[in-house]
Amino acid sequence: MSPVKPPEAQDGPSDFDPGDHRFGVWGDCETGSGVIGSSGGSADAPDDPVAGVLGVHEQSGGVGVAGHARNVGGGTGVVGLSTGGVGVAGRSRGTGAGVHGSGTRGPGVEGVSDQAAGVTGTGGRGRPGVAGSGGDGPGVEGRSTGGAGVSGTSTGSGAGLAGASADGPGVSGSVTGAGPGVKGSGVTGPGVQGVSAQGDGVTGTGGTTGAGVVGTATAGPGLSGTSTAGPGVRAQGGGTAAGVEGKAPAGPGVSGTSTDGPGVSGSSTKGDGVTGQGGGQGAGVSGAGTDGPGVSGTSATGVGLRGTGGGTSAGVEGVGSAGAGVRGVSTRGTGVLGSSEQGAGVTGKAGGANAGVEGAGDSGPGVSGTSAQGAGVSGTGGSGAPGVLGTGTDGAGLQGASTSGAAVLAESVSGAGVSASSTRGTGVSGTSGQGVGVSGTGGGASPGVKGTGGGGPGLSGSSTENVGVLGKGGSGKAGVEGTVTFGPGVLGRSVQGNGVEARGATGLYAKGTSQAAFLDGDVVITGTVFDGASLMRIDHPTLPEDRFLVHAAVESSELKNVYDGSAVLDEQGRATIELPEWFESLNESFRYQLTAVGAPAPDLHVSRPLADHSFDIAGGAAGLDVCWQITGVRCDDWARAHPLVADPSKSAEEKGLLVHPDLVGRPVDLSLSALVARAAAPAEPDPWDDRRGPRSPEPPPRPPSGPVGGAG
Repeated sequence: MSPVKPPEAQDGPSDFDPGDHRFGVWGDCETGSGVIGSSGGSADAPDDPVAGVLGVHEQSGGVGVAGHARNVGGGTGVVGLSTGGVGVAGRSRGTGAGVHGSGTRGPGVEGVSDQAAGVTGTGGRGRPGVAGSGGDGPGVEGRSTGGAGVSGTSTGSGAGLAGASADGPGVSGSVTGAGPGVKGSGVTGPGVQGVSAQGDGVTGTGGTTGAGVVGTATAGPGLSGTSTAGPGVRAQGGGTAAGVEGKAPAGPGVSGTSTDGPGVSGSSTKGDGVTGQGGGQGAGVSGAGTDGPGVSGTSATGVGLRGTGGGTSAGVEGVGSAGAGVRGVSTRGTGVLGSSEQGAGVTGKAGGANAGVEGAGDSGPGVSGTSAQGAGVSGTGGSGAPGVLGTGTDGAGLQGASTSGAAVLAESVSGAGVSASSTRGTGVSGTSGQGVGVSGTGGGASPGVKGTGGGGPGLSGSSTENVGVLGKGGSGKAGVEGTVTFGPGVLGRSVQGNGVEARGATGLYAKGTSQAAFLDGDVVITGTVFDGASLMRIDHPTLPEDRFLVHAAVESSELKNVYDGSAVLDEQGRATIELPEWFESLNESFRYQLTAVGAPAPDLHVSRPLADHSFDIAGGAAGLDVCWQITGVRCDDWARAHPLVADPSKSAEEKGLLVHPDLVGRPVDLSLSALVARAAAPAEPDPWDDRRGPRSPEPPPRPPSGPVGGAG
């Protein structure tokens, strides 16, 4: 080792007064170093060191080596240079420090290194390697151009770096570049750990793009905080940065566990309360609670809890034993919002009888789903449970809106696809701008939409411009089926369209215990009416409260029209009977009847047959009253297209069937009406007919055929 250059002689005497101090070695220099020592050997034992300068003081409070530099602008009291060892080393056998420095305006001990640590210290059992105490400034301060300013390492259970302060932070780090102010790395324990009895365990404030606190761990949590009264970890982000942001390659980015309160809680006035991004199979945010929610987020204007999942992972995942796994509350926005490019935005799975996803709304819907192309809300129920369950007190239990797809789509393998109940409102309400409000498709023998009403209608449909209720049934099943005890089985109302519209081989089939149909109002029929008798029934003119008056219509084997009237003969015993101008266009094959009133008229006759919608009568006395009648057979276009045949043959399906078989002692199953009933429900027994017998397979029915007639 090259020896250190000996010190040069000073230009003048030193006026330094040592006073009462006693030193093993004392050196005073005005501009240079007070004492310089150079060592080229090595110690044989730890207690027998070989140093460039060695000072020993046996008294308490004494200093082994002391150096003083008078020039306040520069110079060092003690300088130690070593090519392989430590330039200055101090060893203390008591409780004092091996090297002690006190500074009035600068640091007490300062170390600068280009490659290694500026100051390094190794502490004994329970003692820190380097200890610093500051009145107004930091206890320990380190600066480095490439490495850490202050570095602490502990092989035992103690902290590598510990700081304590009465008013300020125990450990404070500041950085001007992109690195963290304080950085901790743990192999099996936490990288940075803070414990507080009343205040914050660890607090950090980030810059423009940096995080307030960053923790990275290979096995344990990157950041861990424990507090008996306050939050274990508290972070406040600036601008649009998140207060807490965690990323993990396999585990959860942020994980919180609590026995009473929420495991992870985030609050924000504008941004996200809690945000997490998961990797692999891990969730972005994961929380587990025993009594409270696993994850809870609250926001005044934004999203209370937001999660974005990658691959097949959930954006937000929460597991609760008794409470909700994930709970979000927002006064103006959405309580819980989930977004996924491939999977479900929000998915819930419950054990027992609880719902996988449960929502409660005070004035709005409990659960609302909106989709531009897919289903707004999708649910699948198992073993008798509904896929989606919604309950509303004043509003709708379940509401869905979609611009192109189904607003609410539910599929079930055993239970109901959609089951809804409401105490005061509508059980199921569907609204569509262009499509179907509520659409149901039944499987097997089940109807697509089924409604059962206790006191009201089982199924109610209302439309302002189109059909109120539309149903399509498959393989002999009814398109719409309604069963009710007291109210109507099916009720349809429309402001401008048809309340109930039926189309089919038989457009409408009705059978009742008292009446097959009761029509209150005018009836318009464009086809033929087949009946056993056409009757008129009105209230009795003289006993309206006690009796009816019933009349039968006149039947004929021709499509006849009958017209009558009365006339008074003139002075020549003649009269002209005027008829409407359309008379000949509607009728042909005319027949006349004349009756004299008040006196006989044997010569009374039709003097001119019908021509130009009038005919003449003559042969009576002047002033005689004559009643006349003329009949004609219809010859309009409808009548010519549908000529009446008085005795048509029955079709192949109708042969052997009777209109009223019970009147001639035949089985009821031979009725034409039973044929139509079997067409409507071929495999179902008729609950209204207790006289039914065994039925054989029937060919597909068709409407009664044959000649027709009636009003056109």
